[in-house]
Amino acid sequence: MPKNIMMGINASRKERNAVRKDNLEDFGDDECLQARGQTMVEINGRFVNIPEEIVIVILSFLPVKDLEKCARVSPLFGTLVNSSSLWKLKCEREGKYVRKIMAPCYPSDWRKFYLKEPFSRNLIKNPSGNDNFKHWKKLQDGGDKWYAADLTVAICTIWKWCCKNQERREKDVIDSFEYEEQTPQWAPNDWKEISHVFKDYGPGLRFISFTHKSKDTLFWAGHYGAKMAGSYVKVSFGED
Repeated sequence: MPKNIMMGINASRKERNAVRKDNLEDFGDDECLQARGQTMVEINGRFVNIPEEIVIVILSFLPVKDLEKCARVSPLFGTLVNSSSLWKLKCEREGKYVRKIMAPCYPSDWRKFYLKEPFSRNLIKNPSGNDNFKHWKKLQDGGDKWYAADLTVAICTIWKWCCKNQERREKDVIDSFEYEEQTPQWAPNDWKEISHVFKDYGPGLRFISFTHKSKDTLFWAGHYGAKMAGSYVKVSFGED
C-alpha cells in the first residue's frame, strides 16, 4: 500500500524535468489528460495517470471542506469536484438519497441536494437554545419563564408549566414518499434520551409539530425544572 497519495495536475515545466526520466512519459497537458479522461496523481514520488472515474470515487470519500480545497488545485480538479457523478456517489453512500425508494425522482442538482439534506438533516432549528428562543414559539411561559442555560447549551424550565413548539409544513415531501419520522430528545440531569419513531401514519399528513412541556415539581424559585437539549426530528427511510 502507498504511504501517501497526493493529487495534483498543474506541474510546472521545472517540476516535470525534475521527475525521473522513466516517468516523463506519464506527463501531458491538462487538455490532453482531460481528453483521455485521466488525471495525474503522485504516489510515493511517482506520477501516474488514473482514470477520472477512479479519481471521482476517491474524492467522494472526502468531507465537503476538503473537497472545496481540492477544487482549487486546478481547473480539471474543479470540474471533477463539481461533477454530478461525485455528489451522486456521496448522496447514495451516506443515505441522503435512497434509490429504491426515491427513484425515478432524481435531484436536478446533486451537489445542492447533498448540502441541503432535505431528508437526513435535523428539521428542528435551534434545538438546544444556542440562539435563545429563535424559531421557537412559546406557548406557556409561567413563573420565572423559560431560560436558555449555558451547559452545552440546554433550555431550562421552572416551577410553573413552560411549553414551546416548532411546526414544519412540507406537504409535498410528506405525501410523495413513505418514511419514518424519528423524534429523539436528550432529557438532562443524568441525560437520558427520550425518542419515538412515527410510522404507518398514512397519507394526508400536512405538517409536523414538535412540542415539549415541563415544570419543577417542588415549586422552588429559579430554574430547577427539567433541562432539555438536542431536540431532533429526522426523516428516515430505514434499511429495508
